[in-house]
Parts: sequence; structure tokens; C-alpha cells
Amino acid sequence: MSQLESNRVGPGMPRVPRFGRDFDSHRLRRLDDLTLGPHDLNVRTGSTPAVAPAGRLEVHTTRLSAESLYSETATVLGEKPVLPPLAAGGGKLRRLDQPVTAWAQREATNLPFLYPGVCFTPQDFHDFQVHKKSPTLLAAVAEIEAKIPNLRGVDASTAPLTPLAALLLECIQVVEKRDPFSSTRSGDVYDLIGNGLVSRGLAHFGQLFSTHNVFSQFDLQKLGPMGEGLLQSLREVVPAQRGLQAVLHRAELPIEPAYTDTPITREEVEAIRKVQPELLDQLVAEAPIPATLAPLEAVKALLPKDAFAGAHCVAVQHLLATNVTMFDAMVDRGLDPESTEIIGIPYSTNFVCEHALRQRGFDVMTPDVMDPSQVTDAYERTIGPALERALQKSKRDGKPVLLIDDGGKLSSYVAKHFSPQDALRFHVVEQTTRGLTELQSLDAIPMPAVNVAKSPLKQLEMPHIGEQVVRNVEDLCSSIGMGGVTAEPSLVMGFGPIGEGVANALRAKGSKVTVWDVDPDVRARARAAGFDCPEDRGEALRGKAVVVGASGHRSITREDLALLSNECVVASASSRDIEVDLTANHDQRVEVVPLLAAGRGDRRFTTRVWRFQDRDVVMLRNGFPINFDGDFETGTNDDIAPTRAAMMLGAAQALREKRPGLWDAAVEPQRQVAQAIGRELP
Repeated sequence: MSQLESNRVGPGMPRVPRFGRDFDSHRLRRLDDLTLGPHDLNVRTGSTPAVAPAGRLEVHTTRLSAESLYSETATVLGEKPVLPPLAAGGGKLRRLDQPVTAWAQREATNLPFLYPGVCFTPQDFHDFQVHKKSPTLLAAVAEIEAKIPNLRGVDASTAPLTPLAALLLECIQVVEKRDPFSSTRSGDVYDLIGNGLVSRGLAHFGQLFSTHNVFSQFDLQKLGPMGEGLLQSLREVVPAQRGLQAVLHRAELPIEPAYTDTPITREEVEAIRKVQPELLDQLVAEAPIPATLAPLEAVKALLPKDAFAGAHCVAVQHLLATNVTMFDAMVDRGLDPESTEIIGIPYSTNFVCEHALRQRGFDVMTPDVMDPSQVTDAYERTIGPALERALQKSKRDGKPVLLIDDGGKLSSYVAKHFSPQDALRFHVVEQTTRGLTELQSLDAIPMPAVNVAKSPLKQLEMPHIGEQVVRNVEDLCSSIGMGGVTAEPSLVMGFGPIGEGVANALRAKGSKVTVWDVDPDVRARARAAGFDCPEDRGEALRGKAVVVGASGHRSITREDLALLSNECVVASASSRDIEVDLTANHDQRVEVVPLLAAGRGDRRFTTRVWRFQDRDVVMLRNGFPINFDGDFETGTNDDIAPTRAAMMLGAAQALREKRPGLWDAAVEPQRQVAQAIGRELP
């Protein structure tokens, strides 16, 4: 493996710059001239960077808090978010180009990282030593040296050279004529590489043909065979993935992928609601929200028309397209939207789906949270009043309160804050393993609660989640120069249904997968499945390129970070925001670099690099679950629909249960649903 590809170092060892001394000295010369984009990281402080004793490049930054990281968006440049005038179809926005030139410069600078192998920068000629390492370019140089005795005595356009050699000769002639102290004698050709003319000629080419210091394969192909030859030379030596350090050194951070279908942001919704509210209705009309799902139709056939009639309801849910369909089905079986409050999970809400539920008469809100460490407090402020309102309604009319829970947030609040008598008014359906853990941690479960997390219908979803997690890890890492990382040694923390799916998906990518679980019996099951599973937790953490938390608990502590390899990628596959200790975000001893955002104005899914003294740790989406990105769904409708059906069945069962405690979801109705959709239960 070359120096440019990777230099992973062990604990306690200094990080080794990927580009060596020449690159670092170049970086030191140009850092103060770096122009940042509108999310200004304050890297350009006017202070002189220095190389620390450990050999790392020190950049003196002003730390940005999570609260302010994306709140200003482009207003640093006096620019307000642009309101798109119409929907683009499929519930997407057609976003206009930002008028501020800095946006174009910022995006152009990052194109080589977003589109590896397609976009290049003139600096690539220097950093990757194209003139010394590309066989195609070396052949062109040898051709010039063999056929052209004097640089000044030939017209490059008519010289007997191949197209690439002719292009190179023309660039060399320009720089040679400009240099009053040329190393050539009267234009004599000798050792063009050694005397620097080739590298300077390539630099001249970059100045002529790059836009915002970037050119693409299409720019080169427009030059015909000569451009094709240069493109081939670049591809021979510029790695498809340039590496994290290249991104940190040369990208304008945070990188925002130039995807046209970035999900609509909260800021856009709020602005549109004030200025052009009919656009939100149009987005809903065009959104891929299914009118019906076969498993839900099967459930409706099993339930009476009044299954949910009269009940008050409080729900904490991922506000995605199939959830909207589930609530539609529940309304068809008696649920009253005006008696229902829905609280969106901050890291997953699709704001078009949120508006779709409002259209239907539901009271809907999603707490505004950017940092997973703030989620619990945000829920306390939101859930408490909603449950109090539902309780008071129940006391007035004697009707039950249905809690559609995710992660035990609602049930835990009721158990901790309401009297046992009041708690009996609530009937819970819980869909996550984390929620079961919360319920089972209570001294007593004071209300009827139905366990959907372990239900057979929900298990149909599990294999797809692991594939989604690994696919999202790979996609994000590719955008930050770390493509292929999922084929390197990895660790999955937790070997439940999701963890097992993640481990299998990583193994399919070619990774040597290690599994750790607190339960010795589960570790034995992981070994039987062919995974490495050491008895020592520290041993499991060391030497991994990727670590995925899938336990439903705190699986990666602050102390664990000291055991991780340099440039280790960390992701959460939990349904909650608990897997990773994120206190490094607020530690003044740690340099926190926002690295990748989902799009302009995005405030939720920011990938960060924690720069410790001896290592970098990449925290994907800041610890929020990796398989959520604000889009309409995390997978396909067919993947998730059985879980929606299980929740609807469980909700009806919960209202029928009168005794407090945790109850298994009834299997027979699930079997009938599976039979109706042609599936077999596990």
C-alpha cells in the first residue's frame, strides 16, 4: 500500500502525513490564503500554522458549537436561503443556484472528492507526481526528448509527436520562454523532468484549463486525443479515493454533496410556509407516500371498524412515508386525528411527511435537535406536556390513551411521572429493542405494553437494515475520500438482529468482521456464525477501520476512543441516539472538524472528525443512526411495510389489554398477515 493510500497508526503513535514533507510545506505556505465557504470554520485566523512535535499540522480554530454550526447557513455572506418556486416532482424541490460566487467556488473545490476519477485539480499534478509516475506521461516526455532537439526551434502544432506529447511540448515552450533563468541552454532538450520543465508545464496547463482550480474529464475530453492522454495519465496515478487527510488539507469544509434530491430541510419548510404555503401541499401531492400497503390492508381486514374509536393517542415515531400510510389505515379503523398528537424523532423526520400528517388533521411536531446529546432533553420538554394533555382528556371522558412508542420514551415518562392509577389509563405498543430495555428496567411496568420489537412480522425487516447500514457507511465514506473502508477490518458492537445483519453485510463486502457483545452466550453464537469474537473487549476495539454500534445501549465510550486506530470510522446502527459517547464534541482539548453535510442548510446529519493528539476519529452523522437521512424512507416500502402492520396489530392489542405488564404481540394475526402477502414468518 502506497503512502498516498493509507497510513494507519496504532495508539500512541503520531499520525503520518499522507503527502510527505513536500506537501506539508506547500500546505504551510498556502493555508492563510484558503478561502472558506459560508459555513466558515474559522480556520483562516490569520495565525501562522505550525507543525507540532508529534508531526501533525496544527490549525488554530475557533470552535463552533453544535447549536450554531448550521443555523447561519449562507448568511455569513449576507445571503438568505433561496425559496424554490416550484416542486420538481416526486415530492422533491427544484432548488435554484445560489447567487453568491463563493458557493460555486466552494462546490467546485470539492468536486474531486465528490466525484473521484472524474474531477481533478492542478494540484494533483504536484501531489501525486504525475510527471514522474504516469507511464503514459513518461512516454510522452521520452518522445519529446527523442524527437525534439531544441525547444525553441519547433512549432508544437506541427511537430511529429503524438497528441499528448504535442500538448506537453506546447506548455513547456510557454514556461521556458517566460523564465529568464531557464535551466535549458539555448533551448536544448535534456532531462525535462529533472530540470522541472515538465512539472512547470503541467502547472501552466492547469492555470489555463481549470475553473475554480478544478477540471473534469469532460473538460479534458473536449481537447480531443491530447486531453484524453492527459486524463489517462491522471487516472494512472491519482487514487480513486484520495484519503481523509487529503480532504482535510484541501477541501472546503464541510463538504456538501452536490445531490439535487437533498431532502427538504426544516428551514425550507418554515420559509415556504410563510411565503408560498401552497408549495407544501404540492410537495405532499407529488410525494412517494403510498396510498396503501398490502400488509396494512391485511390488518384492516382483521380489525373491526372501531378498533381505535374513542381512544386518545400520543405517538413518537419516525415520520416517514409508510408511517403516514399506517396512520391513514388506523384512521380507517376509528382513530381520530384531532385526538392524536404525533412527535417526530428529530434525526429521521421527513418534513414533507410531517406536513402530510398535518394536512390530515393530526397535531404534529418534531423537536429541533442537531446534537444527539440534546435529544433526551428535547423529548422531556415535548413529551411531558403531550402526555399531560392526553391524561386530562382521558380523565374527562374515561377513554383510554394509546401510546405508539419508539425507544421507550413515552412509557418511561408515564412510569416515572404519573401515579400507578393514572398510568393504567395508558396502553403502549413498543417497536424497538431499546424500548424493551427501558420498560424492563422499570421496577414495575404500570400499564399494559405490547412487545412488537420481538414480533415475527418485524423480524422480516431485519436483514434489510444491515444492508442499508453498510451501504450508507460506504456512501458517506466515499464522499470523504475513504471509499472501500467497509472492506477493511471492522467491529460490530452488539449481535442482536440488527447487529447480525450489519456483520453479515460487512462480511459480504470482504471485511474481516469482529463482533463484541456483553452476553457470553451471544458471543458464542457469533463465533458459531463464523465471526471473530475475542473475550477481551479492548482487543475487539483495536486495529479496526470501521466500528458500528448496534447494541441499543452505550456501546462506544469516551475511553474506547483511545483504543481506536487512526482514521477509524464510527457509526450507529441503533434506533436511538445512545450508541456513542459524544462528549468529544464539547471537549476543548479535541479539535472538532465538521466534514460532511447532507446539503445546504442541513442541520442534522453532519459527519465530523474528532482530531485527538495522536489520531483522527470519523464520527458519521454525528452519532445519529446511520440509516436515516431525512428522506422519505430508509429502504423500500416492501421492506418496512410488515413492521407497520405489526405496529397496527400491536396497537389494537394494547387497547384490549387491561392488566399492566409486558405482553408478547399475538402471533396468529401476524401469521394471517404474512400469509396474505405471501411471506413466511421466521
